[in-house]
Amino acid sequence: MDAAGKSGINFLDSAEVYADGKGEIAAIKALLWKREDFVISTKLFWGGRDSPNKIGLSRNHLLEGMKNSLERSQLDYVDDNYYGIST
Repeated sequence: MDAAGKSGINFLDSAEVYADGKGEIAAIKALLWKREDFVISTKLFWGGRDSPNKIGLSRNHLLEGMKNSLERSQLDYVDDNYYGIST
């Protein structure tokens, strides 16, 4: 990640589904930059399959999914968020 930053790469894309949410944690902890030096995006849809309220694009899932994503990544905000499903 440090080499990427030194090369001018400053965009980090993550999703709640990557490694069951653990991808967000690993990606952020790997960063050696200050928060204002990078752009982060996340995606919501496949949050959890153990409850119908933890998957999809319902208002409840979007709010809870974003809250959980921010907690996992230990961030106050993300710069961009995507909703939807890819096939």
